[in-house]
Amino acid sequence: MENFLMSTDNNPDKYTELLKYEIFMFYFTAKELEKRPRKEKGKIGKMVFLEAFLLHTRILIDFFLYDAINENQNKKKNKNDSIQPTNIISDRDAEDLKQTVEYSKLKKLFIEEKDNNNLNLRQRIHKRLAHLSKSRINYINESNWRDTLTIILATIQCYIEKFNEKLPDNNQFNNTGLIFTNFPGTIATSLSADVLDVCYVLKK
Repeated sequence: MENFLMSTDNNPDKYTELLKYEIFMFYFTAKELEKRPRKEKGKIGKMVFLEAFLLHTRILIDFFLYDAINENQNKKKNKNDSIQPTNIISDRDAEDLKQTVEYSKLKKLFIEEKDNNNLNLRQRIHKRLAHLSKSRINYINESNWRDTLTIILATIQCYIEKFNEKLPDNNQFNNTGLIFTNFPGTIATSLSADVLDVCYVLKK
């Protein structure tokens, strides 16, 4: 992984390179989290990678669910600056993706489902990362995220593979070779270009 930011040209290929960087960092930080045993609670190294993983998760979700998020907010935040799916794929392909099971699962997990504090997962991630607030105490503990991390990884990976199908063959995401065998939770996953078994389960 190198030269992601080779130029500042405003064109879809460069936008895709930025997206590839976020996807790589999403997987890389997940892999680093996997290396740290469950008993290593509260250690700086683990907290750094937890927060980095959640940060890249939020960036990907804000991209993949751009329309759904901004519809809920009744406005288009930073419309001229934020890279949107339609900056990389066609309007038709973007609309087609919204009709997929993978998109529905992504939207349900990050926007529609809410916890006892009436916050969806995207809001909880934001609270965990960027708020020095009283309610942040509910989301600071690593153990509270353990099973959620597995679902985040699996659900986003399923959608990444679906999104990848809409990219030109010469610009698709490549298999990085990172393997996940013990990610927190119960689902084992990998970065294989093939559809994961866990994706199959999530489609049911």
